[in-house]
Amino acid sequence: VVTDLPASEAFDHADNEDQTITVELRHEIADHSETKTVTSTVTYEGVKPAQAASEKTATVTHTYQTDEVT
Repeated sequence: VVTDLPASEAFDHADNEDQTITVELRHEIADHSETKTVTSTVTYEGVKPAQAASEKTATVTHTYQTDEVT
């Protein structure tokens, strides 16, 4: 909290005057990364055994940020 009031005074001590108070929030951002290997298999029915399955593998990386303040 940022204010120009002395520590000995309470906020809103003057009924006939508006007081201003400023709240500063400092964010702490954290970077994250997750990597996963995924496999997709397609199986065909009624085809020659050499064509019976098709498998594909891929590596997926998910990167994101989180706000550590919240």
